[in-house]
Amino acid sequence: MFIVSILRKAVSAVLSFIILLWTGIFFGTSEAEVQNVENCNLNFTVLSDVHMEGNNGNTFKVFSKILTDIKNNVKSDAIVFLGDDTMNGQIIENLLFHGFINQIKPAEKIYTVIGNHDTGNGINEYEKLSERFWSYYNNFTGENVTDKPYYYREVNGYYFVFLGSEEDNVNTSFVSQEQLQWLDGILDLNEVTGRPVFVFNHHPYNYLDSRENALELQKILTEHSNVFYLSGHTHTTKMNFENLDEDSYSINLPRCTDESDNFETNDSGLGVQIYVSDDKVQIKARRYYASQWENYDFTYDIK
Repeated sequence: MFIVSILRKAVSAVLSFIILLWTGIFFGTSEAEVQNVENCNLNFTVLSDVHMEGNNGNTFKVFSKILTDIKNNVKSDAIVFLGDDTMNGQIIENLLFHGFINQIKPAEKIYTVIGNHDTGNGINEYEKLSERFWSYYNNFTGENVTDKPYYYREVNGYYFVFLGSEEDNVNTSFVSQEQLQWLDGILDLNEVTGRPVFVFNHHPYNYLDSRENALELQKILTEHSNVFYLSGHTHTTKMNFENLDEDSYSINLPRCTDESDNFETNDSGLGVQIYVSDDKVQIKARRYYASQWENYDFTYDIK
């Protein structure tokens, strides 16, 4: 396995380096003024639906611009990807996705959830492709996500909770009762800290495989305090910020590598930058490939 990991990284490095030379990312990159938030304890990026494709030159360029902007202009502690990192779960797509990240090194910590395209988008090869997805992720990040598609980490003292479909569903996420109970237990642990907690899943909270499970997930999210649920999948053209109750929130993100022809009426291509302080969470939308802050700038008080 060690030799396989070395070979993967070598092939990935060569491929991504050649493509980055072609895109011009290694030449002429500049730094802009970093956004400063007073008394910030944690600063991280959330992106959704990269859809890395083995022969899509435009995605190569846009994704490399996104990562370079984060490195030069945002200075994130971590980046979270909301799934559909790849288009078809192919080996070349996993190599390129992680290769660009490893070449540019936009942040110290890289996290992801698994999306329906990462497991073949309904071709009934969930076990094979999910194993591939996590194997490449673990190889390139040093993480150890293995037998279950859900896990949690602490980043600068804050809980990041990652959910994932346990079956090859396309438009819904199969989240078992076991996973929901696990989530409830993690949120119980966080409740003691009094800090906000960030829950990530590819599908929105109401896109679960059954209405009962969707209602159960919403119940768990709203029974705890200062919960932020972030999802993608829909390729929304209007970023969705929703209050689930007085201190639980849902944010659905567009596809980050989708270039919009009209920035004023179309939110495609946006991601979010999240700044966490002792008493508040600030969420700002950014079009990373264009290095532009957008109109969404919300501040949530910790309750």
